[in-house]
Amino acid sequence: MNMINIINKKFLNNNEEENIYNNIYIPAEYRNGVLKHILLNYAGKINGYEWPLYLAIQGNKGEGKTFMLEKLCEFYNIQCDFISGSNLCGQNEGDSVKNIKKKYESTCIEMVTSQKIHLLVIDDFHLSIAANLGRNVSSTTNSQVLISYLMNLADNPYIHNVRVPIILIGNNFTNIYSALIRNGRMNFFKWFPTINDKINIVYYMFKK
Repeated sequence: MNMINIINKKFLNNNEEENIYNNIYIPAEYRNGVLKHILLNYAGKINGYEWPLYLAIQGNKGEGKTFMLEKLCEFYNIQCDFISGSNLCGQNEGDSVKNIKKKYESTCIEMVTSQKIHLLVIDDFHLSIAANLGRNVSSTTNSQVLISYLMNLADNPYIHNVRVPIILIGNNFTNIYSALIRNGRMNFFKWFPTINDKINIVYYMFKK
C-alpha cells in the first residue's frame, strides 16, 4: 500500500459525525483536500514523485475558504502563517520577493526549532501582483520577479533540509501565469459547497 492510500484510509475518513472541529462544521471534501496536501508535502518522494509545493483553493467569495482552513489548522495543532496577497508588493523593485522570501525562510526555521507542522497561506492570491489583472492594469518588474521566484521556490523548496507547504486562496486562478500553475508545481482544489454543506456550516456556527 503506498503512502497516498495510507493517508486516505488513516486520516481522511468520511464519517459525517467527525466533521465537527472545535464546534465548527467543515465538510469532508474540504478537509481531505487540505490535509492531503499538508501530509504529502511532508512525506517526501513517493515512487519518485514529489508532491507539489502549492495548493490553490479556488472558489466564490464568502464561502469559508480561509475561515475553515484556519479552524482546521487550530484543531490539528498546525501552525498556520498567513500573508495577504496585498502584502506581495512594494515601492521598490524586488520588494515583493523580499517579503515572501523572508516569510518562507522564517517559517522553515521556526518549524525546525519548534518541531511542529507549519503551513504558509497566501490569502487573496488572485489579487496579488502575480496575477494578470487585465489590460487596464499594467504589470511591473515586481510582478515578473515575484512569478520567477515562486516558480523557483516550487522547484527548489528546501531550506535547512525542510519545506513548508503553501496554500494559495483566491476566487479565480485563470489569470495566474500558466507556468506557475502547471502540474508538478501546483495542485488545484475547487471549493463549491453544496446546499447541505452551507446549511451545516451555518447551523453549527449559531448552534449555541
